[in-house]
Amino acid sequence: ALRRIPFVYLAADLVSDAAEQAGTPGFVVRVVRRLERLAVTRAALVLAVSAEFAARVRQWGVPQERVVVIGNGADASVYGPQGARAGGEHPFVLYAGTASEVHGPEIMIDAIAQVPALHLVVLGGGTRHDALRVLGEQRAPGRVTVLPTVPAVEAAAWSRGALASLATIAPARSAHGYPFFPAKLHAAALCGTPIVHVGDGPGAAFAAQAPLGVAVPY
Repeated sequence: ALRRIPFVYLAADLVSDAAEQAGTPGFVVRVVRRLERLAVTRAALVLAVSAEFAARVRQWGVPQERVVVIGNGADASVYGPQGARAGGEHPFVLYAGTASEVHGPEIMIDAIAQVPALHLVVLGGGTRHDALRVLGEQRAPGRVTVLPTVPAVEAAAWSRGALASLATIAPARSAHGYPFFPAKLHAAALCGTPIVHVGDGPGAAFAAQAPLGVAVPY
């Protein structure tokens, strides 16, 4: 702003809405939203990864002509049905990506605990990773593996080896919800891996109409 250089804002995430959905204290949400709105309203152009995000930034006062929906996706040169497959002797399902309060990923542990022959592999980062590791040991000992973020080539190998790829979205805690699309669904679909979306939102609609997909309520 001081140098008066125009900038483009990539709305790949809406931080204040995500914080509100996660139950962050109201004063923190208000401060973050003020900063976020300041950034998007001063941008020469806002690139939104979904129509829902585009509608949200327009609510914040960004003129329609300055908002472009670019969509979301995965790199088809990396993710595809051909290539290495990761995994051991046990059948497993995969959760690859951020695991936070917005996602409510603990529900996966509850599900795995009811299917004794099945394992769960979690890749990525997020505020709930340590909790998933602890819950896994408590409710499904020896059947939940929580790993850090890995290169895309390795993530693709894990996806090819999985029986299914999971995505979860916790029920909305705020009036407008948080309608983001889990990019992990695109990556899994490119690999030919069945996808399971738990919860509402754009990802549920994608999974419900995918040949190898299913969407279920949270």
